[in-house]
Amino acid sequence: MRLSRFLEAVVDFRIASRNTAHDFVREMEKYGVIRPCPTPKDKRSRPLKLADETVGLLGVWVAIHLKTLDAFDCGRRAATFAATPGMLAKRHPEIVDRIMGSQRSTSPDGTFSLFTWMNDGGLVMDKMIATIADFSSKEDRIVTGIASLDEIAAALRVTKTHLSRKMAVAEREGSLGWTGRRGASSLWLSPGFIDEYVAYQADKLSRIDEACAAIMLPVPA
Repeated sequence: MRLSRFLEAVVDFRIASRNTAHDFVREMEKYGVIRPCPTPKDKRSRPLKLADETVGLLGVWVAIHLKTLDAFDCGRRAATFAATPGMLAKRHPEIVDRIMGSQRSTSPDGTFSLFTWMNDGGLVMDKMIATIADFSSKEDRIVTGIASLDEIAAALRVTKTHLSRKMAVAEREGSLGWTGRRGASSLWLSPGFIDEYVAYQADKLSRIDEACAAIMLPVPA
């Protein structure tokens, strides 16, 4: 990967400014997510490559989503992915192109957007949704298994203070709240917030499914 091409793509897709993207690359390099890949033919060039650990995690991410798709239609996407050498290099760019071309993925709105633009915001929402035991309730408040802010912030790159501010904004919007004392009782989510989350996940999975079809992976008839 050449840094200039990455920066151009970030700007073209309106993800961030060029300077912000450049700083992000330096942070990735600092923490070993990417590494320099010098070429002896051109000393001026400074291409970068993903660290082996990063490639492995990308493979896990893709496999999880393929297993999810397979669960809908008894497909064999995940099995094909695992059994075919080089499939990650072929599939991941296709997935990225489609996700970045999706308005819902790149420009979400509502409370979902509020959390998306914070560190580990997606994981914050995942943790909240994953603790819901019953989605069949017709109530305006769907109670989660979260009982404190500490449970959400644990093991994530988000401070309790920052998380509390974001939660307060979402609470004022009516998207979530607490059954008792704020931050120290059961957390509830609104059906509207859950719908935003589900719509995003459905769109993402549909883009990944399109990528499977684009490289002619076997899927059920």
